[in-house]
Amino acid sequence: MKPAIEPKPQVVALYVLVASDCPACIEYKPTVAAFQKERRSKMPVLVLNLDRKEWTPGGYHAKATPASVLLGDGKIMRAFEGVLNLTQLRSFVDGPWRVQGASRHTTARKKGATK
Repeated sequence: MKPAIEPKPQVVALYVLVASDCPACIEYKPTVAAFQKERRSKMPVLVLNLDRKEWTPGGYHAKATPASVLLGDGKIMRAFEGVLNLTQLRSFVDGPWRVQGASRHTTARKKGATK
């Protein structure tokens, strides 16, 4: 009899893509910092400044910043462009794909848009 194969644990990480000239990104920073502190022992939360990075997680190309991208084993599980409050960010990571009360583009800066 063959031993049962244990399922491999999925490595999950949250990437937050920002730009330095993005007011919405600045607004989002305290929420992301609180989430990082809350989850520091459970999952990596990384903030990537797109002004300095060419690489994006899982090949995700943000149409707007800020963008939150949840990866599991290197594959995009969920992505959201815009600002989330802490409750919405928890729901984005832990819950269903749709985040209650969040609007995809209302507070996001479109890439290439001028102020």
